[in-house]
Amino acid sequence: MKVIIPIVFEYPAEDWANEYGVTQGEALVDFTTHLHRAVEDGGIITTLDENWPMMRGHITAHTLDSLDPNTRDQMYNDLLQARDADLDQDLITEITEHVAEHFQDVDDDRVPRWILFTTCDWDNGTFLGGCTAVIYFEDGHNVPIDFDGTNVDDLLTDRYGACGVGAALGVDLHAATLEFDNYGGDVLSSLGIPPTA
Repeated sequence: MKVIIPIVFEYPAEDWANEYGVTQGEALVDFTTHLHRAVEDGGIITTLDENWPMMRGHITAHTLDSLDPNTRDQMYNDLLQARDADLDQDLITEITEHVAEHFQDVDDDRVPRWILFTTCDWDNGTFLGGCTAVIYFEDGHNVPIDFDGTNVDDLLTDRYGACGVGAALGVDLHAATLEFDNYGGDVLSSLGIPPTA
């Protein structure tokens, strides 16, 4: 088992300069040198071992450039997953807020349940952003909706990039979940959207 937990060191440059007799211009280099030395001479590990007995002998500390390839790849994948989770949440928030403000413009009687985004062809590829989406209701009825004036198109591109021609993204507005298929799978069935009335 291996779990990576980053430790971030922050120190105001002016305070460091005053405390250790360097200029503010020199503070970052001096600060970085001391931290690298603490990693290389085992000072950080010694401190953690002394204060966390159950993990004694099971902790390593590295500068980024000294990480082994496997650990670096794991860290990269963990960061990508965290980034994707943030983008997913931003997408859901932006979409649900926009729909809440505008759903009466497309249907006065029914409450939207799902939204489907499909792809458009652009000069630089095929993307989910920039296309008219479709709102689906519980009975299968559907109407188009656009997201002009929102960040949805940018978020879709940041999250999914260039997609397959048949790609689709479904949003369950009640469950606040996303269902993406890059290869033309049946997103409607995956979300439980009934046949069009």
